[in-house]
Amino acid sequence: MDWYATIFKLCGALCHQMPSRSFFVAGYQFPLCYRCTGLLLGTLAFLVMVYRNQLPALRAAIFLLLPMLVDAGLQSLGWWESVNGLRLVTGVGFGVGMPAAVVGLIKAVPWYAHKS
Repeated sequence: MDWYATIFKLCGALCHQMPSRSFFVAGYQFPLCYRCTGLLLGTLAFLVMVYRNQLPALRAAIFLLLPMLVDAGLQSLGWWESVNGLRLVTGVGFGVGMPAAVVGLIKAVPWYAHKS
């Protein structure tokens, strides 16, 4: 098995990999759809924020979750057909917002605040 097929198969455990919702580079389908690519990019951006000690506030983190929840939720109900650019952007927001919200919620727990 070549490297592309291996990566594609591994990513298939996380992503539906529908060709109509994926990018193509030099004739090869990217192993993640637009939304999953956004989630990955957002998570990488979150890691940069951790490194720089510049995490978004809990309210901002929760706000970043909403666009993807609305977009994906309406699409799953059949009320809306999202477009790839929107899937990418909302995925980035969710990729930053989810881990930032988890960190913010942990910091908001009273027993955690006493350890600082």
